[in-house]
Amino acid sequence: MSNLVHYLIRHPTQKDGFIYPTELEDDTYVGCGAFFLLGTVGAGMRKAYKFHAVHDERLLETILHPFQNSNIFFQVEIENIGAFLFYAQPITKKLPYVGRSAQL
Repeated sequence: MSNLVHYLIRHPTQKDGFIYPTELEDDTYVGCGAFFLLGTVGAGMRKAYKFHAVHDERLLETILHPFQNSNIFFQVEIENIGAFLFYAQPITKKLPYVGRSAQL
């Protein structure tokens, strides 16, 4: 399983498709997003995942750790900002990604 977390949102017109928020052409669209751990459903979870975030136009590389030994909740602590809790789910590499990024 990849050690990098991807934040994707539902495509505004393709029911089962996901894209990165930066790929939206309509900046007024608000969609439901989720954190995805690429790999095989049911595969073991890693002890930590990298998550890239942007704060004040600065790229931050954060590390998500399991929250209280959970397999689905992760916590990240960012110095001078605080701690955040995330739900992440593993999905297969056949992700219904419909965007333009070569990353997936």
